[in-house]
Parts: sequence; structure tokens; C-alpha cells
Amino acid sequence: MTHRTHELDVTLDGSLPKIMRRIETPSSMVLAQLHEVLQVAMGWQNAHRFAFYDEHTGKLPTFIPLSVAVPFRDSVITYVYDFDDHWTHRIRTRTTFERRAPMLHPRCTAATRACPPEGIGGMARYQSLVAPHVSKRRKEGSLPPEFKPSRFDRDDVNQQLAERFCLTAEDDEQ
Repeated sequence: MTHRTHELDVTLDGSLPKIMRRIETPSSMVLAQLHEVLQVAMGWQNAHRFAFYDEHTGKLPTFIPLSVAVPFRDSVITYVYDFDDHWTHRIRTRTTFERRAPMLHPRCTAATRACPPEGIGGMARYQSLVAPHVSKRRKEGSLPPEFKPSRFDRDDVNQQLAERFCLTAEDDEQ
């Protein structure tokens, strides 16, 4: 028996340099579960509302699996988190493939840069705070002192995903 897997590229719109996560997860995972994976992978705190959208059909129900929402290579949906700051993520199926063994948990296989801190005010404000010409004094009052835009700990994210998502073979077969 084989187990269908989606490899997704998730990009935070408007980020320059690009903030991206590559995620592998069972194709049977529903969008509500993907939301939870994205919260961990992006570093969000799951404190706001969210929605998934398809450019052709509009808002997507969260109970549909990836195999329906983004079934083929280069299929794209949009994930919006926090309707005030409006963090918009482009989710693209990079590829789908079969595994011989079921996945034990979703995993992040590649990433670039840290995600902006919650409540920062959206992408335009974040970009203005991390711009090289912004004075150190102005940055200190707006970003957490420990925040480093270029830092991303993939091992930590994968550890959190392993702890939070324990998938069974039945989950992977649906």
C-alpha cells in the first residue's frame, strides 16, 4: 500500500526577502488541519481568524482535503490569517508523490526567514521596521528584542510538528 503525500510551498505575500516554508503532509489532510500546521511552521500563535480561498470558487470549506483543494502540481490556494493584519499566504502544490510508509507527522523540509511577529500591523509596517535604513532606536520600540528576521529554526518547527501531530496509518489512508 502507498500513501499519497503533498509537498507544498507556502509563501507570505509581500515579503521581501521572501518568507517561505516547504511542507510535506498527507494528501488526506483537511484544510482545518493544514491551518494548524501553518501556525506552527510560520510561527504564528493561532490567536486570530483565518480562511482559505480559491481564485475560481472563493472561500473554501475547511473540511476538504488537500487532494481536493490543491490536487495537482502548481495548484494554488490562498490562506489569510488575521483579518486585521491580513497575512496572506500563497499555497502552491510543488508536487504530489506516493510513500511506501505512512507519514508520522507533517514536516517542514525547507524554509527562508522568520515570520513577522503577531500584532505588528501587517506586511507594510513589518517591511518598514526591518528596512536597512530604519534607525535602531525606532526598531527597538516596535520589534521584540530577540526577533531576528533572518533566523528560522527548522529543527524546532519539526519538533513542534512531531509533538502536535501524531498521524496514524488510518489518517494517511483517508
